Amino acid sequence: MSFLNKFFAHSSNQIAAPQLPEQQCLTVTELHKIAAGDRLLVPKDQMAFLLQKKQSSHLFIGGEHVIHKTDLQLFHHQQPLYLINFRCHTPSRNVWHYPRYTLPEAALTLALEGNYEFTITAPAAFCEFFRDLSYLSGMDAINDFIARAVVDILRAQKVPAEDIKKHAVGLGQFLTESLMRTLNAQGIQINALTIAAEETAPLPLSAEPSAHSPEKNAVKKNEPAPVHHASNSTLPTRREFFRVQNGEQIGPFSMAELEAGLNNGSIDERDLIWKKGMRQWLPVKVCIDVMKSRKS
Repeated sequence: MSFLNKFFAHSSNQIAAPQLPEQQCLTVTELHKIAAGDRLLVPKDQMAFLLQKKQSSHLFIGGEHVIHKTDLQLFHHQQPLYLINFRCHTPSRNVWHYPRYTLPEAALTLALEGNYEFTITAPAAFCEFFRDLSYLSGMDAINDFIARAVVDILRAQKVPAEDIKKHAVGLGQFLTESLMRTLNAQGIQINALTIAAEETAPLPLSAEPSAHSPEKNAVKKNEPAPVHHASNSTLPTRREFFRVQNGEQIGPFSMAELEAGLNNGSIDERDLIWKKGMRQWLPVKVCIDVMKSRKS
């Protein structure tokens, strides 16, 4: 049976892109079945495209569209296929955050966050950058992209730690101008940006257990770091990841244990994890999703 017949073959039907609430600018919907001949309905004030890992279709602009075989030939039947629909301007304030930006030279770690509005000025370019962030869903992808852009600019320009801590108006203007240039190239115009930076206690990155290891200081005497049952997980069981709990580093944990903790609610998906070789702390759910996508 051919690829199209095997995965996409079913009676022709109508697929409606969700109508976005006023405060939302983007949503991600998994498509379980789609075939040539199906009709895709996109709200008039929105655009949509199909996404699978690093492959994306052309843009479907508001209205009714017939799906052709050429629209589907890039996609694999054994991998999830998603419909991304979005509006090109969001009037509401969105929040991005970067929980831990480390300045080794200043021996401190900052929590950065901000508010913004944005307009998608080049939808095709927007699709290109979104493909690289397909492990995130919806607004998380945009927030993550903006947070990374902010940190990359701070590092590239070697902004003094004192300026970041004071988060003066000048820093906000500088970041706004720099982000405009960075994001315009990616098809996004950013407006109404505000910057806030809060100094936090330094969090050492140590994968070598020692008498002064953060993982030992994070738990009570003679009390081991919590282990989560992970017998049903398909993720690696090697214990090499450290986790932040109450502002301290504990571990190590395996990726399977972290997934089990996430599933049973003992670990929040936004909890940060790190292992030797990683450049920064990342949310546990992001790491798990990336690991699973690589295994698929």
